[in-house]
Parts: sequence; C-alpha cells; structure tokens
Amino acid sequence: MRRPRLTYSLLMCMALIVSCLRVSANDTLRMSDDEVRRWFLENEIRDTVPTDTLAPPSVPDSIQMVLSAADSLWLPLITTDELAQIRAHAVERTACNPLFIDEWVVSTGAAGEQHHDEITELRRRAKQAVFRDNPDVYVYHESQLPNIDEIKRRRMKAEKNQITVDAIPTIKIDKLTKIKPAKSPWTFGGDAQVQFSQNYYSDNWYTGGESSLAAYFFFKGKVNYSSQKIQWDSQLDAKFSFNTAASDTLRKIRTNDDLVRLTSKLGVQAFKSDKWFYSADFELSTTLFNTYVKNTYERVTGPASPLRLYLSLGLDFKYKKELSVQMLPFSYKMLHVADTAKHVGVTQSIADKQGIPPGRKTKNDVGSKLKVRWEHSFMREIKLETTFSLYTNYRGVEVDWEVIGYFIINRFLSARVALNPRYDSTVELPDGEDPRLQFKELVSVGFHYKF
Repeated sequence: MRRPRLTYSLLMCMALIVSCLRVSANDTLRMSDDEVRRWFLENEIRDTVPTDTLAPPSVPDSIQMVLSAADSLWLPLITTDELAQIRAHAVERTACNPLFIDEWVVSTGAAGEQHHDEITELRRRAKQAVFRDNPDVYVYHESQLPNIDEIKRRRMKAEKNQITVDAIPTIKIDKLTKIKPAKSPWTFGGDAQVQFSQNYYSDNWYTGGESSLAAYFFFKGKVNYSSQKIQWDSQLDAKFSFNTAASDTLRKIRTNDDLVRLTSKLGVQAFKSDKWFYSADFELSTTLFNTYVKNTYERVTGPASPLRLYLSLGLDFKYKKELSVQMLPFSYKMLHVADTAKHVGVTQSIADKQGIPPGRKTKNDVGSKLKVRWEHSFMREIKLETTFSLYTNYRGVEVDWEVIGYFIINRFLSARVALNPRYDSTVELPDGEDPRLQFKELVSVGFHYKF
C-alpha cells in the first residue's frame, strides 16, 4: 500500500510543477492539471525512469520539460540493476550524488518557487522509500564521512543547463609545533670486509713467477658517547691476512697482516669551547699468530708478542666529526713480549728484535705523543681515512702513518687501497743495525658489510 501513496504524491507534485512552468509555445505544449493526471494514469507511470533520457520516450514535451528541470526528484528512484549506469550519468550531470544533496533549486520560474515545501516533502518521502526498499544504492552512511559537522553543504543550481557548486571554505590549521625527538648520546657502528687475491704462473713462464692465493680480513667497530661537556670515543680494529707461497718450503700458509688494536679516549670540555677538550688517551695493540722469516724457524711475532700499550694525557682539538688532533705531552709506553723462546738454531728471539734487554720481557718508556685522525667522504662511494701517530722518548721517534681509501662498488662489494709507511728509532736493533723506513701497500677487492 505504500507504493501507491508514493506514486500518487509524485503525480500530484508533478502536476503542480507542470501547471507552474512557463514554457514557450514554439517549443512545448501546455497541458492542464487534469491532462497531466490523465496521461500518468493512462501510461501507468512506474517509479523507475529509463537511464538514457530519465523519462519515458512517449512523454509529451511539457512533462519532459518538468522531468528534465526537476530530475533530482527522479534520480533517487532507481533500481539496483540501473544503478551503475545512472550513477555515471549523474556524475556527469550533477557532479555529485543527489542522494546526499538536501537543498536543490529547480529553475521553474517564480511560480514554481511557491511549491518549494511540496517539492521538499516529496523528496523526503522518495528518499525514505529508496532507503527502505533499496538501501544498497547508498554508497556511504553519514557516520562514515569525515568531520561531517564541519563540512559546508553544497548548493547546486540548475539554470539554463549550467550547474554551479558553492566552494567549500578552506579549513584553517593551527601552526604546527616542531617536536625534536630526544637523541641518545650513544652511537654504535662498524664494518667488516673479506677480500681475496690470486695469481698463477706456469712452471715454464718465460719471466718466471710464483703462484699464490691470499685472503684478507678487516673488522672495525665503534662505540661513542657525546654530550655537551663529555665525549668518549672507542674503536676496535682487527686486520689479518694469509697467503700461500711455493717459495716457502716449510709451511703451506703464511701469515702476513696480524694486528688487533683497541683505542679509547675520554674528553672533557676545556676553555668553555666545543672544540677543545682535556684528553686522556688509551691505546693497546698486539698480534695473535706466529709469523716467520721465509724458509726458517725464526719468529718475527707471536701471540701477544709484542704487545704495545700507550697511556697519554693532553689536549684534543676536534672539528666536527672529521678531524681530531691530540697533543699529548705526557705519554707512557710499555713494550711487552709474552714469549721469548726461540727455536734451536735461531739466534734472535722476538724480544731481541724489539730491543728488549736480555732476560727481560718488558720495556718502559716516557715521552710525548701527537695523534691526528681525519675522515672525509668525498661522495657516497668514496671515503678516505688517515691516522698519523708520532711518539718520542727524546732519544728517538716512532712514526706510524696509515692512509686507507674505500671505494664502494655496491651494497656488498668494495675496493680498498691502504698505504702504511712506518719508522721507529726508539728500538735498539741487534748487531748495531740502523733503523730504516718501512712501507706496506695493499690493493684489494671483495665483500664489504657496514652496520
């Protein structure tokens, strides 16, 4: 019984609109209220409208005018099957789903405005009928819309086939407050590298040569603490390399690089400056494996032999995170050899090679020290690190300068170039031998992982 009531209300309202329209005699045909009512009854108007014209094809011109001008009355009354096509047409025609528009202004002239209440009531009943019988045509519920109370309703006007939409006012946003998260004073980092080199010469190679296979292992880890007045930097370095050499008939694998070094320095702000710090420096370095002179049992190094310890006090000048210059006028050096034994037939032990007096394992010195460390990344793939150390006991000097270049190929591959000149006149060499410049160079490519 509800559908006849709705249909009757629709018919009556449409009849009122038709009676109020001002249609030109050249374009449309005027019809009385009785004629409109009779036409609807004779053609059994349903509560659906074809999707192409939104009116039956045989509707007289006057009624088509009404339906075209007041199509908002008919758009909600659609079936589920016609929903997709009518929605697409509605978007092109109204730029908004009419099911959510509460205020429409139909351009029917001054006389049509008198029936605004009837049109509003008819629209309300039509929407109730659709919500009751076909709730699936509603895409969203009001509760799903964001900030519904703050959104201004859109008003649409249909005047001479033109539709305009009032602009939604710009929402004012309060000034954002910047919140800087608390930064931990501790930082951790490091990298590990495994690299290889190999060469082969046949026995009859015309210039001669020696085949070999070498493996290199490098590790570096850092733990730093930094606050306004205190800075503490610690670093662990480990370097090992092994190779095969046919020229050494006593052993198949030889040890080349063998170094473990731990450095740590504590800085306290000086002169109320963020670049100068009172510095206490600690450095410990040693070896882990036996190394021999080729084709002999004469050892050059052994486990914890030698072991070097430096304790120093002074000033540290730091510029950003790249440069550190330590001037340490008070420095203590200890040189220790854990194993002084030597093989039968060998004349010199490790202690003898380090200038330690016979019968002793430790040698102590006091002097001054200068340390310079610089790191710089020229670009993301190229980085340079250099460490310069100069120690003097006022009778001789010990200079160690290491320059390392890193060339990143990709995330896991890199090339490494290392230069390490060294000179030490603080050690009294056996047989009155004079100290000479030492030099080591290495170019390698391999696996690289940074953490």
